[in-house]
Amino acid sequence: MNNVLPLQLLTVPDAFITLVVVGAVLLVGRFLMNLAIKVVVLVALIAGMLWLFGISSFVSLAVPVFSPIFG
Repeated sequence: MNNVLPLQLLTVPDAFITLVVVGAVLLVGRFLMNLAIKVVVLVALIAGMLWLFGISSFVSLAVPVFSPIFG
């Protein structure tokens, strides 16, 4: 009974290709979800810092960096 599925996959190559493609899509999707979660957490941390400390404190830190560019 356990050998039925592998034999069917060999007789129907499209089913095997479909399983490989679905597996690859699931792996890529898992990687992208992990990446998306990290990006969301990072953006939430930055937004929290801006809200907690105020945007003006971060802008005042950046002004000396950009002052040579804008004169």
